[in-house]
Order: sequence, then structure tokens, then C-alpha cells
Amino acid sequence: AQATLDQSAQLATPALPALDPLEHSIGEMAPKAMKAMKSMKAAGKVLSKSGLAEEIATATELKKKDVVGVLDSLASVATAQVKKVGKVTIPGLFMIKTRVKPATKAG
Repeated sequence: AQATLDQSAQLATPALPALDPLEHSIGEMAPKAMKAMKSMKAAGKVLSKSGLAEEIATATELKKKDVVGVLDSLASVATAQVKKVGKVTIPGLFMIKTRVKPATKAG
């Protein structure tokens, strides 16, 4: 009885058509991307360096000048690491990894 149930289920399930990536134009995908970008912009204003320093200084009870110094030092160390090794990780925040991509011809 189990075999006939499986066979009938397979027969009742219509075959899904294969999706051709060329059938979907960029124009169909663009509204989704635009909607996502609009929602990101509406989320709030981006913190500047001084705004970030102010927030960290308030949270850690440090002077803003000290926090700015730490941020500058972090930027210089991260820049040096990316140039030297091609990768830098700030644990819990992000990882920057460079890639080599061949140049494309114009036109």
C-alpha cells in the first residue's frame, strides 16, 4: 500500500518548469533592489567618525579625544594589514579581504 501511495503522489505532483536565467530581465529584478535600498535609507542617518567616537566615549566613559585616537590607530593598523596581507578582521564586526580580478576591456 505504501508503494502505491508514493507512486500516486509522484503522478499528482506537476513538474516544475526549469528556470532560465535569461528569461528574467534586469527590469523585473530592479524594483526589488530599489525597494531594499529605500528601506535602508529610511533606517536612519549614518554615524560620522565624530558621532561614532561620541557614542563610544559615552558608553565607555572615556574622553572623546582618546576614542578618536583609538579609531585613528585602528584605521592605520587595518590599512597596513590589508596592504601587507590582503586581509584584516575585526572580531565581531567585519572582515575585509582583497581579491585579484583581471581587468576588463572597455567597449
